[in-house]
Amino acid sequence: MKLPTSAAMTVVILISLALTSCTIAAPPMLSGHTGEPSSVYPDPPKISSKSHDKPSALPPSWAPQEKLIASFTSQHTAMTVGPYSTRTGFIAVYINCVGKGDIEVSIPGSAGYTSTCSPDDSEPGIRNTSHIPASEKFTVNVKSSDLWSLTISEISQPEMDINSTPSG
Repeated sequence: MKLPTSAAMTVVILISLALTSCTIAAPPMLSGHTGEPSSVYPDPPKISSKSHDKPSALPPSWAPQEKLIASFTSQHTAMTVGPYSTRTGFIAVYINCVGKGDIEVSIPGSAGYTSTCSPDDSEPGIRNTSHIPASEKFTVNVKSSDLWSLTISEISQPEMDINSTPSG
């Protein structure tokens, strides 16, 4: 008896499967699937627009009317930047930090700031002003292991005495 080629192949496959103890299983079906084609698909999972993870980028901020000296975005480590100079003798330092720790910023010979990082990126950050003698160059030291951005801009003399404590 001579079997057609496709029937012979089926017999060979079934014998091979029996000898190797393999079974043929149908692919798993989605719950409720009838095997009929359908244009209805399950809804994709909802993804929250507000993540509880730290952001991977933290853009700088500064007032556009100020002269930009330097800007550093999305940093995760300590660094010293500069030297820079200013014609007016006054700078603004914009600091933004996201995480659970602190950020320390110092301008040797002028000022130092410590700020607690925000748990998320919804906080706008802080702005500090400093007097730098116009004839001197300055550097800025930043220490934080959290995500941070820093912008340094040149400003005219602030209206408030930057060395005084505001009275309340």
